[in-house]
Amino acid sequence: NKDVLVVCADKMISTATGQFEHEQSKIKLFDEHFALMLSGNPLLFDEIINSPEINIQESIQITSNKLFQILIGTRFKQLENWLVSRYGIHIQDVITNLNTEIKNQYYEDIMKTFISHSIGTELLFCGFEGNKARVYMITEQENNEFSRIGFHSIGGGWQQSQSTLLFQGQNSKVDLKTTIYNVFKAKKNSQIIAGIGEETELHIIYPDKPTKKLSNEDLKILKDIYDEEAKLGKNHTKLSQIKI
Repeated sequence: NKDVLVVCADKMISTATGQFEHEQSKIKLFDEHFALMLSGNPLLFDEIINSPEINIQESIQITSNKLFQILIGTRFKQLENWLVSRYGIHIQDVITNLNTEIKNQYYEDIMKTFISHSIGTELLFCGFEGNKARVYMITEQENNEFSRIGFHSIGGGWQQSQSTLLFQGQNSKVDLKTTIYNVFKAKKNSQIIAGIGEETELHIIYPDKPTKKLSNEDLKILKDIYDEEAKLGKNHTKLSQIKI
């Protein structure tokens, strides 16, 4: 049996000045069989995608580790820029003094920033190793594989999305069309969180043929099913049989 991947994202972009729906896709496809999604700083997406370190011809595990190293490098680059602009020193100066007892407020501030600083970005990377699907969640702190679980979510609505997929009983044995609806429903349920956009993009990724992007007509069918399901409990005829 060949695995199939279903990936879904909104199109909301969040910046310091506000949030807005954008035509730019949050799903980057590589070689038709791999997908990268980003939550956090949208300005990092092109930098990551265009990195010369990324070679999709390598194994997906190697590529996920390289993405992990890129995020680590981005964090250190941001810290280096902050150190130079604020104190006129470099990261290596701080590393040199790690084992030295320095008692001053500046050094304490630097160390607190080193510990707490985050690039605020996470990646969901998925693709195939042969015919087997692989799913990785990558941050500047960790690179974890979720292939055995069979699904994962990132971003502000990850808890709602994960809860929905768990409630739906999603796993690798569920048929493709049901999986498509489950993923769509997970995304729709996550919209309760501020910053999750209404617009939806959904792709089906195969190990041996081109990726299929769901049309607006197909998305409308999924939305109609979702709305009918939401109303079912409220309008169900058996509600009148409850003795209260």
